[in-house]
Amino acid sequence: MNRIKQLWKSAVAWGAATLVPRSVMRWEWFLMRLFFAPLVWLDLDSPKVYQYTTQPEPKGIASLGIDLTWLSNDWVYPGILWVVGALLVPYVIGRGLLIVLPLLTLISVMVRTLENSQGAIQHSHQIIALVLLAQTAVAFWLLARRRRGLDPLPLPSRSYYLFYTQGIVAAAYVTAAVSKFFNSKGLWIWNSPYLTFDLVKSKRQAYYKKLDETLTGAPEVALWVIDHPMISRVAFGGAFFLELLAFVALAGRRWSLAVGLGVISLHQGIFFLMNLTFRNNELVALIFFVNVPFWLALPFLKNRGALLRS
Repeated sequence: MNRIKQLWKSAVAWGAATLVPRSVMRWEWFLMRLFFAPLVWLDLDSPKVYQYTTQPEPKGIASLGIDLTWLSNDWVYPGILWVVGALLVPYVIGRGLLIVLPLLTLISVMVRTLENSQGAIQHSHQIIALVLLAQTAVAFWLLARRRRGLDPLPLPSRSYYLFYTQGIVAAAYVTAAVSKFFNSKGLWIWNSPYLTFDLVKSKRQAYYKKLDETLTGAPEVALWVIDHPMISRVAFGGAFFLELLAFVALAGRRWSLAVGLGVISLHQGIFFLMNLTFRNNELVALIFFVNVPFWLALPFLKNRGALLRS
């Protein structure tokens, strides 16, 4: 027991010293906002979502008795796109965030709550709302610090926006891994070959959706998993630990790059196996974790050594 406590204390001490905000250049954060803005707009440009006139299985704020069916009115869909477009301009510029971010978060939550209240939860959109929520929280946290007259933070505000954006995305993956662990009573990796049932189901669903004859028959991948259970456990186990340890992305630029590429590879693997797309997750990882512009500019930066150590 003492050894476990010591390990826990060491882990906490490591996290406190390592998982901290890092220096972020102004142009980096500007480009991240610039790339994220169209992702928000495109995520809400989904006409089907605005056609639901009932909430048969209320989820989230709808379960509190909030009626969101007014979103099905004809004027709402084009109206929301205009409003979101107008809000994203100051967002990219970095102005009025105390107004812009809460409104964008509210719109995203309302629209996707109505969709999720139809009986099937769509997991591929929640990452957008989570990013907006994290940035909203940072904006109000910074305001509270100023109002209380606290000492200035050691880094510019953009460093904290990025840190907590990465943090909430990483937390989503860690939560997924922890849920797998407890729901399977610790046997998720060992039982992972049974995912073949989900592989077959997803292929059947794809067939009935597209009526594509090439999607008939048993998926070759599912048959391979059945024939190679131990290799499959190693592969699925790697994905499990990637989710579980996603928080190490907060340890610095290199770790962020590694986790970002890992997350993109994870979702590409899911698409290959189950034909399920998580475009938003991949693009969020590409924007806020991989950060391609930084690595392209790195050879030309004078302080690249210090930046890589951050």
